[in-house]
Amino acid sequence: MMTPMGWAPSGPAFLFSGSSLSTGQMAVVAARPHGDQRRQTRPPVGNRVRVTRFARAGEQRAGGVEYAMGGTDQVQAIIEPALEAKGYELVRVALFGKEQPTLQIMAERADRGDMTVEDCAEISRAVSAILDVEDPIPGTYTLEVSSPGIDRPLTRAQDYARFKDHEAKIETREPIDGRRRFKGVLQGLSADGQAALIAAGEAGETVAIPLATIARAKLVLTDALVAANDR
Repeated sequence: MMTPMGWAPSGPAFLFSGSSLSTGQMAVVAARPHGDQRRQTRPPVGNRVRVTRFARAGEQRAGGVEYAMGGTDQVQAIIEPALEAKGYELVRVALFGKEQPTLQIMAERADRGDMTVEDCAEISRAVSAILDVEDPIPGTYTLEVSSPGIDRPLTRAQDYARFKDHEAKIETREPIDGRRRFKGVLQGLSADGQAALIAAGEAGETVAIPLATIARAKLVLTDALVAANDR
């Protein structure tokens, strides 16, 4: 859908898809266009609908990955209290791309209920209103709100305890015993809560990976994980 030049809505506009995918529901909201900028949408992919938030006059485009390294912490700080007040937990904030940046807000229900497109829509409205006021990211970008999905990223200490006995992949920033990539069954957290335990040794022994060294981690999609998600 395209809008004519000079048209501006009285408030933010929302576009949602109606389907669901086993890997997660998604919905995206645009912040209010500024001046005579027009709102544009991209074609939906799966159950995603992406909407571009245009820059205020005089703003520069966000610096992609370089900006994300510091900017996402600021975004998390300003939106997390609002999401918690609505019964959601923030899983991840990430900024992808340089030429056409996408700000991804990944969240889940605090009660561990199924995350629906309507939940994504509610988060979208709350986040959009905050970002429109605080404006932490200069320039034009796409705002995407999503649920984690089944084979979700592991971003918090609690995730390693919550998904104990499920298979995961972990990549570290620096080598541990000569390795940076580990795949095995999660064994929870160390006694001090500072390391993830995973049965990923050469002989299946448990390896302790300090949380501070983890660059990325995610669950592996298995029958056991799907069955646990369906319960």
